[in-house]
Amino acid sequence: EVLRGPQGTLYGRGSIGGAIRYVTKKPRGDNSGNINLTTGRDDRVDIRADYDFAITENLSAKVAGVSKNRDGYQDVIDFACKFPALAGPLQPRTVNRGKDCKIGTQGGESVTGVRGDVRWAASPDFDLTITADYMNDNSEARADTITVIDETSWPSFVAPPFATGTLPYDRRFLPPNMYTTYATYDDPLNDLAIKPESTMEKWSISGRAEWNINQNVTATGILAYTNLDATLATDADGSPINMQTVDGVQTTNFLQAELRFSGR
Repeated sequence: EVLRGPQGTLYGRGSIGGAIRYVTKKPRGDNSGNINLTTGRDDRVDIRADYDFAITENLSAKVAGVSKNRDGYQDVIDFACKFPALAGPLQPRTVNRGKDCKIGTQGGESVTGVRGDVRWAASPDFDLTITADYMNDNSEARADTITVIDETSWPSFVAPPFATGTLPYDRRFLPPNMYTTYATYDDPLNDLAIKPESTMEKWSISGRAEWNINQNVTATGILAYTNLDATLATDADGSPINMQTVDGVQTTNFLQAELRFSGR
């Protein structure tokens, strides 16, 4: 559902311009299912499958799973290996010049997930659905590129701290194309090394009950819990110098309880 305009009353204060709401189909117990397979470049293989089946006359279930995998499409090049004459005090991380000094990739994807729903349609007036899901995202850091380095914008008093030893941050770090980056996620000054990945592990369980009290009034009860652990790494300067590197960790727990009444 695409909802236009402010939606803060129902979907949070951040949805001032509208919201996109995903509504999952309830189990119907009709023994139906689907399997989707997608392949593409960079060894991309996506698999989606779901199956809907009946347990008893009033009890049905639906299971669904997904797997998405793709190699990274942006090459990470060791600058000191590729351009030793321009690297100054930077030490190479590899000597594989025969492999063009490639030390990794960005933009790779590795996601798996599973979801299960159980629905009890006790009567035409009462419906209860229990849902549990799990997702594990172990993808590489998102592909990023530098298009312009404006050396004239640095104030003179700022320039010295922007150097590693005697190596300034300048146009030498501009990549030849958007499929190449010199980002190493390292800080040679402080001896820090950040793992280049963007991950998320999430699980949740919820229950939703709907009761038609009479022809004019309907009650809905919702109880849900979600646990989410995520990491975010970006090396926005696209160089082996730590100009703007982020290593974010997020742990979030959601507990939701609602009781709604609607009618005419």
